[in-house]
Amino acid sequence: ALLISNLLHHHHLNEPATMKSYSSIPTAEAVPVMSTQMVELTAPATLEAGYTFQAIYDGVTFPVTVPEGGVKQGQTMTVPLVTPATAEITPLTALVADDVAKGHWKDGLCACCVVGCCHASLWNAMCCPQILMAQVLTRMHLNWCGEDAPEREWRMTFKRVVLLVFIFYILATLFGPPSPDISFDAKGHVVTSEPEVPAWQNAVYKSITWLFGFYTLLVMSRLRYHVRSMYLIPGSIFQDVCCVFWCGCCTVAQLARQTANYQQRRGVCCSENGLSPTTTNVAIVV
Repeated sequence: ALLISNLLHHHHLNEPATMKSYSSIPTAEAVPVMSTQMVELTAPATLEAGYTFQAIYDGVTFPVTVPEGGVKQGQTMTVPLVTPATAEITPLTALVADDVAKGHWKDGLCACCVVGCCHASLWNAMCCPQILMAQVLTRMHLNWCGEDAPEREWRMTFKRVVLLVFIFYILATLFGPPSPDISFDAKGHVVTSEPEVPAWQNAVYKSITWLFGFYTLLVMSRLRYHVRSMYLIPGSIFQDVCCVFWCGCCTVAQLARQTANYQQRRGVCCSENGLSPTTTNVAIVV
């Protein structure tokens, strides 16, 4: 900019400049500057020093070389991530468990208490499975409809699902039927009577409930399909739908355990990915 300014100033004070006057201006091409940051991953198997395999950090594939001394299966190691500084790299807020052998589930569908009866994922699954579903969607980089999405979309998944749940409960409270009247007869027996509800109010309430239930069934089934595909777990879409339909709470709790290592990261009820924050970047072994 200073060079161009000087040339213009010279042109203004002296003689008209020609195209030849600018031919000596040097040009520069953008050259990526290599930056290094450390990421943490878990060894997928017992490997000797020098062995190389691939891992993914926030959508970027990079080679990992086993350090001197080798590693054992399940051992955590910290390795450098070398990538062009021009690449879009952000701290990984969502991670998928990298210590799970592919081809099978980490534990059973009904093993809800395997991580503890007071675990955040268990209580989310029981009290509001849609919240836990949103957290697993975020870990899998899916949007609120259970579809692959760019980063700007899947980072909003948790907030959008929470807003949807909030709206549902507000509408269900407004249009839901009132509580039954409870009284006692002459003999002291409890007598309940249902208050009359307008037909339109009953229709609105049932429509809201049905639509919210269908949304949960559809998105959670898609989520289970994506988790199965990532971990090469055999199954079918029919099985995904049946698991969600008959036991959605157990299904989403299993998906949460499958996509996180709760021994390394503490479960959190209200975070975007259901995991405690960490200062260490985590990579996914592929």
